[in-house]
Amino acid sequence: MKRRWPAMGFQVSRSVARWVSFLAVVCALHSSGAAPFRLDSDEFPLGMFSVDSTQAMDRVAQMGIGYVQTNGMGEGNDPAAIARDLAYLDNAQRRGLKVAFNLGGDRWVAMENGVEEMMVLVDAVKNHPALGFWYFYDEPDGTHSPAELKPFYLALKQATPDIPVALAEAWTEKWNRFTNVQDLLMIDTYPVQHRPFPESKLDVMTQFTDRAIAQGQPVMPINQCFNWKVFGKG
Repeated sequence: MKRRWPAMGFQVSRSVARWVSFLAVVCALHSSGAAPFRLDSDEFPLGMFSVDSTQAMDRVAQMGIGYVQTNGMGEGNDPAAIARDLAYLDNAQRRGLKVAFNLGGDRWVAMENGVEEMMVLVDAVKNHPALGFWYFYDEPDGTHSPAELKPFYLALKQATPDIPVALAEAWTEKWNRFTNVQDLLMIDTYPVQHRPFPESKLDVMTQFTDRAIAQGQPVMPINQCFNWKVFGKG
């Protein structure tokens, strides 16, 4: 497969969304349609994390952003949880948005009969036209191994062979050992710490991206677009 950056994600908090609007206007290519994201396409969608409400969806749609995510998805497979996830997908579809569906893989992997439990949720949402790709697990290195994730990955590919499975990885010791349980590598490092350049090591992200691309899989950089002070840091 030709090496490329098929997508670019922005993680954001509501308090700094005004900065994202500028970046989105400069960078965004809006994506729409009913098909999942294809890794072999020329599509270059721009996504945003933590789009947690319909008001936020309206705003990012106006910016030209095509993909959204919320950590409030994938919290269970009971009827109420599934209804919430389907409502999020419905709201995204109404605005021409696609969803990086947060499966919350750490929950299922730690659960007895986790594959079967996860697939109840997957089967309930897999045919929704707003589903773009599976955002399966956030930073598994240090918590679960590739061997532990493999049954979940295989179940997803059997049920939804055309929907990519993404993992997000920080620059940890063994971040690059998950290539056999992902189709799309998302990378995150957030170097801007309210210090003058070069004390904020902005080139960390480009270095990490170069190393990720060298793995031979499509790469989605999750670029910092938030203020650490929101979280009491920096």
